[in-house]
Amino acid sequence: MAVTMALAACGPRLVAVPTPTDVPRVVCSEVPSFGPSIDATYSSGALQDQQGMVPVVGMDRLEPVEPALEYFAGVGIANGTNTADFALTQTGSTAAVVTICRADGTVIAANMYQPFQSANTPIWAVRSYRLGR
Repeated sequence: MAVTMALAACGPRLVAVPTPTDVPRVVCSEVPSFGPSIDATYSSGALQDQQGMVPVVGMDRLEPVEPALEYFAGVGIANGTNTADFALTQTGSTAAVVTICRADGTVIAANMYQPFQSANTPIWAVRSYRLGR
């Protein structure tokens, strides 16, 4: 009884906030229709800077996904708030395709390459990309 009165004296109880059940789930097309290829541009010296960073930042830089996400965040196309999913969809020894699904349903296909073929530690860069739905 004393506990009930003490709780009642504290004011109204908090109620659980309902979670919406009709939130639309982002679904990017598995076979999107892409627009024309867009050449990627890097600011002067950016790729050389990335090459120098590889041994410092670790093994994630040796795969094409991280550099693709960094590139698109840098140019304002995809970032942590509008990216729903991403995947390495094709890979080869010196070329790869990274696919990014944005929250608005847009699909980005990034054609990745290794700009420094003779480097001991490979880095990846975006050669071009296409936008689709």
